[in-house]
Amino acid sequence: MALNPPQMPDGEPIRVAGEYFMLKREAIEFECKIKDEGKFKGKGYIGID
Repeated sequence: MALNPPQMPDGEPIRVAGEYFMLKREAIEFECKIKDEGKFKGKGYIGID
């Protein structure tokens, strides 16, 4: 990805043909509730190491 990628009006970069996004976010906290199953939580990171 270039340092000045084409962007959507909201600032999100536009993927160019043949290009893939690789992203890592640290300190993610996740919680979801599933009907009849309960509540699930997770902490950690998401992305490619």
